[in-house]
Amino acid sequence: MKFFILALIAVAILSVFILFLPGGEKFEISPSLDEEFRLKVGEKALVRGVELVLVINKVIEDSRCPINVYCFWSGKVTVEISVAKRGRYVETVNLTMPGAEKRELDCYTIILTDVKPQREYPDRLEIPQSSYEITLKISQKTC
Repeated sequence: MKFFILALIAVAILSVFILFLPGGEKFEISPSLDEEFRLKVGEKALVRGVELVLVINKVIEDSRCPINVYCFWSGKVTVEISVAKRGRYVETVNLTMPGAEKRELDCYTIILTDVKPQREYPDRLEIPQSSYEITLKISQKTC
């Protein structure tokens, strides 16, 4: 019984170390600066060389005109992204196409370049969060 309790404690301690060691976190992609990359809602990217982590939280709004409909207004799509640097939360930003596709944060510029899929009438007016694919690019500016 004593051995079992010690083994259980050892497994618990080892699990904590594995979960919180650098590199233990799962990233869907590790792009370089100035490289476009795609993420789905809930996925994480670690920008190589600068320890910048981006997580796509959700698509807040998608009022884009469906591709097979003529609209007076083209609409917009807004994406919420959380940003962390060196393991510390920095800020949550909203990027909108068209209009506010860029956001400067510390010495970096986060650029929203595309959001797919496009809305279609009548089949894809409401797109599930899990179906969105967000294309971003991170650039470094001089500070």
